[in-house]
Order: sequence, then structure tokens, then C-alpha cells
Amino acid sequence: MNVQGFHHEDILGTSLDLIVYAKDAKCARRAETAALREVARLDAILSTYRPDSEISRLNASTRPMACSDELFALLDHYRHWGQISGGALSATPQSRNGLTLEPTAKTAIRGEGAVVNVDALGKAFILDRAAAAAQSQPGVSHLMLNIGGDLVFTKAPMGWIAGIADPARAHDNAVPLTQIALRGGAVAASGSYARGAHIVDARNGRAASTGRSASVIGPDAVTANALATALCILEPAQGIALANSIPSAEALVIEAGLQSRSAGFAELERPVFQPVQAKAAWTEGYEVAISVALKSPEGGRGFKRPYVVIWAEDASGKTLRTIALWVSRPRWIRDLDAWYRSNEYSNWNAIARATRSPGKYRVVWDGLDDNGKPVPKGTYTILVESNREHGNYAKESATIDCGLKKASATMKDTSEFGAVSVEYGPHVDQA
Repeated sequence: MNVQGFHHEDILGTSLDLIVYAKDAKCARRAETAALREVARLDAILSTYRPDSEISRLNASTRPMACSDELFALLDHYRHWGQISGGALSATPQSRNGLTLEPTAKTAIRGEGAVVNVDALGKAFILDRAAAAAQSQPGVSHLMLNIGGDLVFTKAPMGWIAGIADPARAHDNAVPLTQIALRGGAVAASGSYARGAHIVDARNGRAASTGRSASVIGPDAVTANALATALCILEPAQGIALANSIPSAEALVIEAGLQSRSAGFAELERPVFQPVQAKAAWTEGYEVAISVALKSPEGGRGFKRPYVVIWAEDASGKTLRTIALWVSRPRWIRDLDAWYRSNEYSNWNAIARATRSPGKYRVVWDGLDDNGKPVPKGTYTILVESNREHGNYAKESATIDCGLKKASATMKDTSEFGAVSVEYGPHVDQA
């Protein structure tokens, strides 16, 4: 069985990862093409950011409008989830006039002044259908599709393991809070830790101001995403009760460090094994945070992520820690020439997390080397190297004083990534 990985940035305003188990590489590429084609097709119908989309036409009219099967199905999902969440979810979250659906003719009537917004469930709706389109290709055994931290797994012989991000430490190279085992289905995460207070409580039209986060396992992405969103609005006990009432759904809610689980969530959890590591020698609680924004080579929407590695060196040029490594296929790691000469490849796992902006990554160095041993206070060099298939190569570095006080440095802009921010200081809780 051939395993292929694909990664694209700026898909539905975030990133897309696809892992395909197929008869051969050609079958896997057909699955990739099918998934991207379905994403593009549905985005043209459902995107509120495109003036020519079907939903934008609905927002421009107050007369009954005949809907495509896809738009009507998504609006009906909102109707259903609005009912069972006590009004917490709505396709018109900031308007009391709302939306009227007529199921026989599949028409929708927008209330005067109402704005239809399907962003909360639209991505999940597209995710489900893109995964199905990829799975339907000849020669494909099973796959995982990840769009912005929402995951769909088709049924696999040996099952899947998915990580759940820790909202307090949600940087891109963080160890997950927990991990779950499942045969198939979907995992979604919601919260304000990645994009701020963007979840609207449709009961009052205001942004939910809690620091609550939720991770949900469901039979499909729409169910998982709708429930995760509702759990960030409803009180934890009320939300867990709702999760317990949904067949094949389980949930984990975190607020102020307190964790609440649905009845069967713990049965799916698997321990996250971490080697016992020494305490860092730096100032207590300090770390190095590196923020990188990848560029689109075409300057437009949708592009393959380049191969990227971020690492730390001492004054002699010796690699101390590989902080992050992003490649979809091991054979391409050789293209990261400066880093590859003295390091080995290590793979990555699918982690459910709140959606972040496309191409923007934040990783952290905790002051330990690759063997888990502390490095002393002193000056270190942080390096970012990037190479793109049929594209450009870029490498930049910056020195940072990891001593008693906070420090910062910046790498200059390149053709592949923007100016990189490097900050040494106390850990910032992202929850």
C-alpha cells in the first residue's frame, strides 16, 4: 500500500493536509485532485467572501430564492443545530429576523436586515464532501483530510490516532494535550485561542466572551464542528449534556484549566508518552517563540506549502535542537540542504485544533536540545530554511540572547517567507 501526503496553504482561509493510502502514487494524486476540486466547487457556492457565490446572492435578496442542493442542505443543518442547541447556533447569528426555509421547493427567504453567515459549519460541510470525493477515487483504501485543524478519517483497517491540541500551548510544534483512537469519523476543535473572540452566540448576537475551548469526536465533520461551536457557547454542564445526547459523539471541554468530558470520551483516549526531560537552565518559564508567515508564490489563493525546517545552533554552528520540520514526503527532506547534512527526518501527527490563518505558524523552543538536555544561558542562532518544489530556496537566521532578560530579534523578508519574529521571554498562555 502506497502512502502519500499533500499539503496546501490558503485553502478556505487556512491550510489543508491530506494523507492517502492508495494502490500507487497516481491513485493518491487523483484523490488529491478530487478533494481540491470539490473544495473549489463548494467554495464557489458557500463563500461569504465571494460576491458571485450563491450565498452572496441570497444575502442580496429578500425574495424567495431557489437554493442548490448543497446550500439548502447546509442551511438545514443550521436549522437543526439551532433547535437542539437552544438557539446558540444560527445561520443569521446577529439578526432576530432570521431565515425561512421551504423544504419542498428548497427555497430560502432572508429576513429584512438579516445577514446569512455559514462560516461556522461551512468549512466542515466542505470537509465532509471533499473527503468523500477523494475516497471515491479508484485505488484509494483510506485517508485523512485536515482543513484548518478539523479532521475527517475514513474507515481504516488498523484505525487512526489523532492528537487534541492543548489550548494553553497551541503552538504548531507542541505536544498534544491528549490523543484519541478511532476507526473513522471526524474530530473538530473550537475556541478563541487561535483567532480571538470570533464565535457568536446567536441567542444575543454577541461574541462569546469565555475562554472556553472544545474538542469533539463525531460521525462526520458537520456534527463534530457544530457541537464544538455550541460547547464554546453553552455552559459546560449544559454542553456536555448535549454531547451525551448525540449518537456517536464525544466531547472534551476546557475552561480555566478545568476539563469536562462526555460519558465515553475517556474510553477513546490513549496516553501521550513523553520522555522525562531535564528542567531548562534558562530563566524560569522562559522560552523562544518563533513566528513564521509563508508566502504564496503566485500571490493568490491556494498554494502548496514549501518544505520548511526551523532549528537552533550554538556559537560553533552545531545543531542543538530541530524545532520544527514540515515535509509531506521524506525523500524531499534532502532539499533542505543546510539542515539535512547533520540531521534526520521525523514525521508529524494530525492534531485537531482551532482554525488559524493560512501560512502563519508559531513554534516554540523550550531550552532543551534534541536529547532532552538543557542548554545553558547564552546566545544562540535560530535558522529558518525553506525550499519549494519547482520553486525558490530561502534561508535566514537571527541570533537571540537567552539570558536573564527578555530579548527579541527579526529575520529579514525572503521570497518564501516574510520577516520572522524571534522572541525570548516567559511563556504566554494562549487559552
